[in-house]
Amino acid sequence: MVDTQSKMDFTHPADFVFSPNGFVIDNVKVLQKAVYMGDTIGVSRSGTYKMTATVYMGSNTKLEFGINVFIEEVNELGTYSHVISNKGEVTRIHDEYIFISGLNIKVNGVDVRALNKA
Repeated sequence: MVDTQSKMDFTHPADFVFSPNGFVIDNVKVLQKAVYMGDTIGVSRSGTYKMTATVYMGSNTKLEFGINVFIEEVNELGTYSHVISNKGEVTRIHDEYIFISGLNIKVNGVDVRALNKA
């Protein structure tokens, strides 16, 4: 969805069926698709959105989460460590001007990184 009232494009993942009630892998694919479109992406529908893989953000992208919006890591495809990451992690050409606000993550014991105990 493009907001023609402002100079900034706005994409709402709900336009792509990103939902607290959605299938876990579909939520990842839908959020990734919205993020690839760039500009500003807003997730305003309250609820817990389950994710099972990393979403990669490119340059000049802003991701805004509303009040009572949570991302919960789940282990349907195996463990992973990042819910959202710079696309450059894969391409080795780091993107810039990436902004994320209001993000609440429920790690849910899925994080693959082992913490060293001193």
